[in-house]
Amino acid sequence: MEYYQKLAQRGVHLDTNFQAIKKLWKNKSEESLAEISLPEKILSQTNPYTIHPVLLDACFQGIGITLLEEDQNITYLPIGLDKFTLYENTSHTHLWSHVKLRSRKSSIQHTLIADVEIIEPQGTIIATVEGIQLSPVSPETLFASSQNTYTDWLYGIEWRQKQIFTASSEHFLTPQKISDRLTPRFTELVNKTEITYYQQLLPKLDHLSLKYIIQAFQGMGWKFTENQSLSKQSLTIAKKYQRLTDYLLKNLTEAGILNKIDDHWQVIKTSNSATIERQKQELLKEYPFAEIELTLLHRCASQLAQVLQGKCDPVQLLFPQGDLSTATQLYQDSPGAKMMNTLVQETLSVALETLPQGKKVRILEIGAGTGGTTAYLLPYLNSAQTEYCFSDISPIFSEKAKQKFSDYSFISYQTLDIEQDPQKQGFSAESYDIIVAANVLHATENLEETINHVHQLLAPKGMLLLLENTSALLWLDLIFGLTEGWWRFNDEVRNDYPLISAQKWQKLLIDREFEHTAILKPEQKQGETVSQQSIILGQKKASAPKNWLILGDKDVFAENLVNYLQEKGQYAILSQEIDNLDEFQHIIYLGSLDSPEPSNLTTQDLETASEIGCTNVLTLVQTLANSSTPPTLSIVTRGAVSTETEDILPGLTEASLWGIGKVINLEHTQLNCRCIDLDTKIAPEKQIQALLSVIESTEKETQVALRDDQLQVSRLVRHGKIEPYKLEIPQNEAFKLDISQKGTLSNLELVPTSRISPEQGEVEIKVGATGLNFIDVLDGLGLLPFEREWFGVECVGEVVRVGEGVNELKKAIAF
Repeated sequence: MEYYQKLAQRGVHLDTNFQAIKKLWKNKSEESLAEISLPEKILSQTNPYTIHPVLLDACFQGIGITLLEEDQNITYLPIGLDKFTLYENTSHTHLWSHVKLRSRKSSIQHTLIADVEIIEPQGTIIATVEGIQLSPVSPETLFASSQNTYTDWLYGIEWRQKQIFTASSEHFLTPQKISDRLTPRFTELVNKTEITYYQQLLPKLDHLSLKYIIQAFQGMGWKFTENQSLSKQSLTIAKKYQRLTDYLLKNLTEAGILNKIDDHWQVIKTSNSATIERQKQELLKEYPFAEIELTLLHRCASQLAQVLQGKCDPVQLLFPQGDLSTATQLYQDSPGAKMMNTLVQETLSVALETLPQGKKVRILEIGAGTGGTTAYLLPYLNSAQTEYCFSDISPIFSEKAKQKFSDYSFISYQTLDIEQDPQKQGFSAESYDIIVAANVLHATENLEETINHVHQLLAPKGMLLLLENTSALLWLDLIFGLTEGWWRFNDEVRNDYPLISAQKWQKLLIDREFEHTAILKPEQKQGETVSQQSIILGQKKASAPKNWLILGDKDVFAENLVNYLQEKGQYAILSQEIDNLDEFQHIIYLGSLDSPEPSNLTTQDLETASEIGCTNVLTLVQTLANSSTPPTLSIVTRGAVSTETEDILPGLTEASLWGIGKVINLEHTQLNCRCIDLDTKIAPEKQIQALLSVIESTEKETQVALRDDQLQVSRLVRHGKIEPYKLEIPQNEAFKLDISQKGTLSNLELVPTSRISPEQGEVEIKVGATGLNFIDVLDGLGLLPFEREWFGVECVGEVVRVGEGVNELKKAIAF
């Protein structure tokens, strides 16, 4: 089939058994339809499957046809999916796959998302796969060769002491107090000479922008002669730029160049004779500091006609071949950017003035982009008390930032689309004390939903520090307004323009349950002319007392925990029943703490206790899985985990809960599941204090152990250099792998054996390599419920002897 030939040309070679697509169609809207049949060779294998793996793989292959026009050097690998739904439990050999690729949020979004419907021949949908995410990877990354030996592949768990920090947002000043503190400073900055000159420049840049707009319309066929009647229908404008075109025409009308009459425009004034280049040079001479603004404006606006017609990608104008330098200079080094970024930095510093020692602040920057604002903030943050997350929708910006900010050890990088639910992207609710968003939130489709997502990420009393353009600047519209995100708005806050005033931002925050807000303003009215950008602060409400459910038996520890929480003003109950869970914000599972002593433990005791504990937790998770407001879940054990400091583990029967806890973290991230192992040697009150400090902490630690009054966390670390244990190979004779005594793999040995002549239909293979399978490990550890007389399931080697009736394998390589 031609499709598989095209895949092969891109270096993707599929075995014939996996070439199950028989017919394939694609339309221009990035949809595909594939007819799929199970290859004849494996028709007999359908019995155990509802959807055979080969058929399912072919359903996903349909995504590939939508990507064939992408860069041939890029391969897309699936990295996750949102939801799989199976509607019918019947085996099939013939199916149809309908693939729809979701629209990219912007041209710089690299992760692709697709939805797949799996349909039986009569047209009934039997399964859907929603939100398949595919990430691009280059051949260099995919096939990178490594000189590492197998010893570099070995990792182990190491327990390390760590101080657990609790929330710091309760120590911040209110937005109004911060604003009052900084008003004199804002006034001082506004009155600086370079800002005064910059204020004079801005309207002249807008005037130059009018000339670029006229030039663009002329390039598309309009003639700007006096009294000329012009029709928008005569222009070939791409659908996604209709809003931008209307906005440009509105600016020409407000400038007195055009007059709108019904659905036509009449030219009432022609532009003066000064050419764009001449006016640009005059501005550069008068304002030499404006080279970046003029360069970027010319690069983008001179191609305005091509952009409006869909013939030019504006992202390539902003970031040619991925070069962020010019845009970074505008965001970071222009006089206006310097002033506003300095104010953002000083606002953050004032907010953190009252942060006590021993508290850590968690800061998230949304849409950090080129790092223009980040560069002002990081040098003023205390590395010992700060966790800073640099986030953006595009991994390109994060990769550039990693190089730019490599000297800062307290910064992490994460991809975040603030228009989507953050918890589905690996972010925990209420996990940040401060969120910084500089010139980014306006570029989202729905501001109410966006602010809801921001609110969701903020800790109680957490602070939003918002820097936004709050009035129109035509020259900026001809730069950033060419991108799709600028005009995607679709909410009740905005009508025909993506930016809103500072007062509207403030009202929006209040409507979205921010308790305190403030707008940072200079004292003097003339300073408002530079307030095309504004700093708006919003503080989330303090949290109400939490409801705690303690699941377990009525023992002394559980009752003391309930009493401790109640004394702190929290609502807490002890129960063994898993019902009415929606009213709780925290659930602590203590149901397996009553462990039998290891010295009296039988195999049956171990199996029974593990089964009861895991079944209880599994039932709990299944109940919580569909909760609209899931609580946090903490699984508590006592002496169940080895940190390599214990002589014995008194809670051995509880160890299996840690396995299920790890699975919960992978499959139900919304529960923020923690496994916490207490120390039997520590006083109960200290155990309770340590337990609650972990649950209420700002850290995202999911595996914590209390040992010797210290909290320890697990880390996956590369194993130290080890000397490989080599078995001695018998010389000049046949041998086999055996074990002297089952229970440990160190008892494996190679022992001589006699060669057996192959009987009818058999072959003898000289083994070159053999696979170590899980069943072999279980056998060596003595855990199989039956006996085997050999190790090994598969091998690669050379056929050296054959039995009677074997004619085709006399000289062959065996697999």
